[in-house]
Amino acid sequence: MIKYAVCMATYNGSNFLREQIASIVSQLKTDEILFISDDASTDSTIDIIASFGDKVKLVDSSRAGGVVANFERVLTAAYNAGACNIILSDQDDKWLDGRMSTIRERLSSTDMIMMNGYVTDFDLNQTGLMIFDQVNVKRGLFRNFIKPSYVGCCMAFKRDILGIALPFPRAIPWHDWFISLIGELYFLVELEPNPTIFYRRHSNNYSNTGEKSDNSFFKKIIMRLFMLCAMAIVVSRRWRSNK
Repeated sequence: MIKYAVCMATYNGSNFLREQIASIVSQLKTDEILFISDDASTDSTIDIIASFGDKVKLVDSSRAGGVVANFERVLTAAYNAGACNIILSDQDDKWLDGRMSTIRERLSSTDMIMMNGYVTDFDLNQTGLMIFDQVNVKRGLFRNFIKPSYVGCCMAFKRDILGIALPFPRAIPWHDWFISLIGELYFLVELEPNPTIFYRRHSNNYSNTGEKSDNSFFKKIIMRLFMLCAMAIVVSRRWRSNK
């Protein structure tokens, strides 16, 4: 049985990947595995992953489809492997010592947690900001539909949430936004204010978390319409499964 599955999506992550994987696997017990899906990287990402042996399971490296599809692949693999709890991870951060202990403790009494962390620069120098402050993290379904504040690499949750989320409805803008709304709609979600991660910000970050969005007002509306449709699909699935 896999008690905890850390799920990471990679793409040309060789600059920071070795440090990040090392910070994760050093905290894993025998019933905990790091699952990785790669988006057809062209650098040394695959070699770095292979160097860590059995504690890291590469589930796919042949397909390119973007970050949401990549996370769907790795989450599906972990779910199908029977993982009881899921932890999301980016390829370029660094876990603080004791992060897994915090996750184990918190998920023993709740369904999903959103954790805090130190915002850092390229070299992991702290900027003086915390994730909760930069993103203005708050609980609530409607609030997070209008202004999403849950950051994927800071989320951990029980497998039942994936049972509802998978397969992802088409065209969801962000996997973590979608999963957080399912958590808020159906499950018990709690915040962990103590920092558990160095959250590295650099020029190649895929998301602009906490920074001013360059999306137009029209695009923001379209994204929320897509997400509303996705949540309608989730509600319909759950209704049919409970009939």
